[in-house]
Formats: sequence, structure tokens, C-alpha cells
Amino acid sequence: MLFSKALYVQGLKKARTAGIGMAATVFIINAIYALSEAEFTLHSTFPYTEGCARAIKEWEIAPFIPIAFLFSFFLVSSVFSFLNNRNGSDFYHSIPQKRPCVFLSFMASIFTWISSVVFGTVLVNFVIFSLGENYTVSFSRTLYEALGYTASLLVIVCVIALCRVIAGTKTTFILYTACLLSAPRFAIYLFKEYLSSSNPSICIEKTLLNSNLIAIEKSSYFSIIQFLEGGKSNSSISLFVLLSIEALVFLALGTYFYNKRKSEIAGQSSPPKAAHLFFKSLATFSLLALGFYAQTSVTSFNINMIIFVILSLLLYFLLDLLVVKSPLKAFKAIPAFLISAVLAITLVGSTHLTAEVYKRSNPTFEEISSITIADPKYNKELLHYKNVAVDSDEAKTVFVKLLQKTSEKNYKLKDNEITIKLTLKNGEEKYRDVQFLSNIYQDPDLLIIVDEVQKVVNQQKS
Repeated sequence: MLFSKALYVQGLKKARTAGIGMAATVFIINAIYALSEAEFTLHSTFPYTEGCARAIKEWEIAPFIPIAFLFSFFLVSSVFSFLNNRNGSDFYHSIPQKRPCVFLSFMASIFTWISSVVFGTVLVNFVIFSLGENYTVSFSRTLYEALGYTASLLVIVCVIALCRVIAGTKTTFILYTACLLSAPRFAIYLFKEYLSSSNPSICIEKTLLNSNLIAIEKSSYFSIIQFLEGGKSNSSISLFVLLSIEALVFLALGTYFYNKRKSEIAGQSSPPKAAHLFFKSLATFSLLALGFYAQTSVTSFNINMIIFVILSLLLYFLLDLLVVKSPLKAFKAIPAFLISAVLAITLVGSTHLTAEVYKRSNPTFEEISSITIADPKYNKELLHYKNVAVDSDEAKTVFVKLLQKTSEKNYKLKDNEITIKLTLKNGEEKYRDVQFLSNIYQDPDLLIIVDEVQKVVNQQKS
């Protein structure tokens, strides 16, 4: 049996204080926001309030739901407080219900508090806005947004619960939770940013990295922000699916480690060695990778790299010192810092390898059928030429030249770039970013492309 009603009810009671505090805070703040918006619109003299209703976007329904994230830690701490105490740990390890049943029943009680607060808040604000004569609210999109918030919070709760099960004390619990909530996202952020710098021509938003890497980065436990942006887009739907999978994975891991957990580690400052090695390596390798990214030459050492290596080593030592409480043991554990170094080198190496793969896959003149300005980005002057396909040899020659120059740069100029769609002769479509001078009217290469696009526009008009 994997569920016990008695334990579930007991979990609800254990989380009562944190749950009521969360509900009151989230309900009241979001309701005040909705009422103030309704009051503002009622007495507003803006033109849109006269005879027409304003559509409420998803993120406007209950934008302060992410406050519940702060209470997630207290919910888990309340329900699993016995893991800090040897007597309490012995008691729950000795009851008739099997350990997976205990863990899943308690997690179900936490899920109930989370989902009730989210859906209750969204429903209350939905009613407030629906009653306002100057608003229109989409129930389906509101429901989708509530599901997104819930999925985000459930992932966070599962991560925190996993750390609670592994840690023996409050100190290690806090350290492990902070590490697992932030380190993976930071590592993926570094990969993405330095990939763009290593090969500025990569248009990440139009590659497979967008649906996988970027989705993972946004879903690394802080994806509530993504749902605040609103919009029932394909990327948000894939993000919701990924969040659900993540929640199940971390829930399964928590169940496994709770089942394997030894009661005697409750209250002990020294957690399992393998677990502690994993967390301290995870916490330091991204910081170390920053130093390796700063190293641009193999013949000399960059001072930034030396600084980050020292800081990473210091952080590694301090994490050991805080947990094992012994300077000598912490010092003896320093050789294991090599694991962090290997992880950092792997991250940096994969970045440069990916950048090189994209550089070598740049289409050649012979492969290109036509080019199109897909996104002028910050260059509004080019909006007139958007989505106009050009197949002239002059335009393709200049583009290949621009693409080569952009690929060889080691920095990203977001204000001075545009996204080009390449339609190849085999029917495949590729997207690349190309950079130009600070003033688009001074870049001779870009002007040639613009002239060719203008020719096509003139032909279409005639």
C-alpha cells in the first residue's frame, strides 16, 4: 500500500500553521490586487474604459502566487520535522505502514495545501474580475495558468522534500536545498550565455536547444516566472509537461531515499558521504566553470580564472566545514575537489564543442535557396522588410560573408543583430543571427541585403 488516509490527515495537521499562513498571505495580497485594479478601472478616464471591456491576461489574474514558494520550505519542514529528531525518526520508521507509504502520504498532504491555495486564489480573483463590468476573463486560460503555477510549486516542494530526506540537520537541509534549487539552473544559464558568446550566429530560440535546453533552464525550479509571463503557447505547454515530469522524478527520488534512510542520521551533522560529495560538487562546479570560461588562452593564465578557482576551492572547504564541523576533516576532503573541476571542464568543453558544431554546419552559398529577414529584433527600421524572401546571388553572397564574420566573433551584440531564415535547396529551414555595425545604414553588407529585399518588394507591388 502506497497511501494511508490516517497519515495523510496527520500530514495536513502538521502543515496547518504553515498552510494557513500561506493561504492567508497569498489570498489576501492577490485579492487586494484584484480589487484595487477593479477600483482603478471603475474610476479611470482612460479611453478603453468607455464602452469596451479590457481583456485580463493570464499573469494579471493572480500575479502574487509565487509568494507561495517562500512557504514551501516551511510546509516541508513542518511535515517532516521528525527527521531532525532521533526519537521521532525512530517512531515513524517503526510504524506498521511501509516507508514509501509514509513519505507519499505526507507529500500528498503538502500537495493538497499547495493546490488548494493556488486554485482557490485563482478562482477568487477570477470571480472578482468577472464581476467587473470593464473586464473579460478567459476561464480556460485562467485554469491553464493555475495548473502551471501548481506544477511549478510541486516541483519545488519535491526538491525540498528530497533534500529534507537526505539531510540530517537543519543546516545541511538549508544548504542542500539552496544548492539543488539554484545550481542546475545556473549551470544551464552559463552554458547558454557562453554558447551565444562563443558563436554569436546561433539563434538559440530557433533551434532544438529552445525546446529542450531553454525549457530545462526555465523549469529548473523557478518556472513560476514563466507562467507569470502568460500566453498559452507551445513553449509554455511543453514547459508544463516538463515540470510534471520533473515533479514525478524528484518525488520518486525522495521516495527511494526515504525508504533507504537510516534513522540514526537524524540530528547528525555528518550526512551520508556520497550525498554530501554530490551536493558540494554541484554547488562549486558552476563557479569554477566561470573561471574556465574566462580563460581564453592556453599559454597564459587569466587573473579572473585564478580568482574563481580560489573562490570555488574556498566555497568547497566552507561547505565541508559547516557540515562536518571539523577543519581537519574539511581539509582532508579537498582532493575530492577534482570532481568539481572535471564537471566544470565538461561544461566548458561541451559549450565550445557545440559552438564549433554549429559553425561547421553553417549553410554554404550553393546550399541556400533563399534568405528572409525573420526577426529584425531591435532594428525597427527593418520591419518593412520582414518575411520577404530573396534568392538573388548578391544577397546570398553577402549573407554568407556576414554569417562567417559573425560566427568568428566572441561576443554577442543583441542590439546590432537580426535573425535570418535560410531556406535550403533541400527544403530545410535554418535560422542564424548576423551582426552588423552600430548604425545599420553604415553597414555596406547589410545595405546590399536591404536593397535586394527592396527590389523584391517593388516587384510584388508592380
